Amino acid sequence: MSIQQSILHVFQASDSNIGNIDTTGIITDELSDIKGWNKTGLEFLSEPFSIEPENQIIVYRRNRGNASPCIIGNVWDYDSKAVSTKSGFGIYGYTLDMCGCRDISIGQLESIVRNKISNTIDNSIKDQVILELEVDKRNVLYKGNNEIAFSECNILGIIKPEELIKKKYPQCTELLDLYDKAMDNPSLYGDKFLTEKRTKYDSIMHKEQTIDSQKAQFEIIKSFAINRAKPSDIHGLSHWQRVERNAVLLAEKTGADLQVLCGFAYLHDMCRENDGYDPEHGLRASKLIKEYAGSLFHGVEDNIVYRLCFACENHTRMLRCGDPLIDTCFDADRLDLTRVGIKPDPAKMATELGAYLAANPDIYLAEIEKISL
Repeated sequence: MSIQQSILHVFQASDSNIGNIDTTGIITDELSDIKGWNKTGLEFLSEPFSIEPENQIIVYRRNRGNASPCIIGNVWDYDSKAVSTKSGFGIYGYTLDMCGCRDISIGQLESIVRNKISNTIDNSIKDQVILELEVDKRNVLYKGNNEIAFSECNILGIIKPEELIKKKYPQCTELLDLYDKAMDNPSLYGDKFLTEKRTKYDSIMHKEQTIDSQKAQFEIIKSFAINRAKPSDIHGLSHWQRVERNAVLLAEKTGADLQVLCGFAYLHDMCRENDGYDPEHGLRASKLIKEYAGSLFHGVEDNIVYRLCFACENHTRMLRCGDPLIDTCFDADRLDLTRVGIKPDPAKMATELGAYLAANPDIYLAEIEKISL
């Protein structure tokens, strides 16, 4: 399968799962005929669903007043504790890590800026309501980079735009406080606010948009590798998934970019020719990455591509290199040596956390059990 075919396969697979989406609202299956719209009737409940803590996902959505923003007739009862739908298309919203939540935050933040500085009302979003919902991950129908769909949820309540912004972008807290000062005393703080907005806020948004773009690209890279996986219990898909799980555990402490770590997890052994002695397999993976640098890695920073190549090429050749990202890649792989009967040696781990987990296998096993992909 060519790279173009592989990427097309990924999008086709996604499209087959989600139907026609009306963003952040209920989705329909017959947009071509308004009279035939499936309004996916909502059922509102007076008691919340019982959701075990390990299965809870917090989701945000925006409504227009008390109705879905896109589908006329879907009215929400905000006094209810829960809502469900029997439609296979589900209810849509965003988790904090999704682009959709970023778009809500940016829109609300810019509206607050305009309102407080110009003392006007932004008619485009003045009637928007932001809901905080609680979803059981077992009831998720679809999850993509931008949106998530689910069959039922608890209604935790309506939150203020400032609350969502601070959750999504805690680094904007100082700016929000400055907005209040600018509103109360524009002659003293107005110019300062505008300067802060240009320098800090724009920088934050640019960085977040770059991160979101790379995250979406690494999802395609992961699917590309899975589509090419060869059957193997030692160096195949099951190993890649365990390396990804290790990466999640390590990244919490090392601060390494989780998306890049996951890219390493699915690429480092992809070019193996056998499960035995194959010293060039990392080099072949590195060459593959370079070959597709302009397509499969489109939008990924050159520095990230270089470090991913280095990690793949040297994961069996080098003990550590001093780069936290690359060293975390090494340890995510080495912590899975137990699959071939080898106990990870703390002295041969690349990071302090990796050495600690290797020396304390009971703690490692307990922590890794808490991680779900």
